[in-house]
Amino acid sequence: MTNEFVLEAITREFPESVISSSEPYGMLTIEVKKDDIKKIIHYLKDSSLEFNFLTDICGIHYPEFPEKEIGVVYHCII
Repeated sequence: MTNEFVLEAITREFPESVISSSEPYGMLTIEVKKDDIKKIIHYLKDSSLEFNFLTDICGIHYPEFPEKEIGVVYHCII
C-alpha cells in the first residue's frame, strides 16, 4: 500500500476534512480538521486499509502560529 493510495482513500471518504498533506522523509503526513479526527481514525482501523497499531500520540506547540498554536500528532502503522 502506498502513501498515495492511503491519501486518496482518506480524501475520497472525507473530502472536506483534509487541510494539507505532505511526505517528509517518505512518511505520509496529513493535517485534518480537529472535529473529524475520531471519524478518520475509526475509518483507518475499520476500513480495508486496516491500520491496526497506534504507535504514539504527542502534543505539539507552535507559539509562532497563534491560529494553530496547539496540535496533536498520531503515529500509526499498518
